[in-house]
Amino acid sequence: MRLMEEIFFSFTFGGELLSLAAANATLDKLKNQPVVDHLHAIGTAIMDGLRKLIDQYKLSEIFDCKG
Repeated sequence: MRLMEEIFFSFTFGGELLSLAAANATLDKLKNQPVVDHLHAIGTAIMDGLRKLIDQYKLSEIFDCKG
């Protein structure tokens, strides 16, 4: 790396190590933890709650929840 201090070196992804590290950490988390299942459970809970509110306030002619 010391040699690179004396040489002008430039390319498209130069200096983007932080972004690459963040992407790698995200992929690791997606592989090793149930992220997608957790997001699905949260989405289902939100949709169920919204449907209950629509029914409670009799707004089914105005609102609908699909997904």
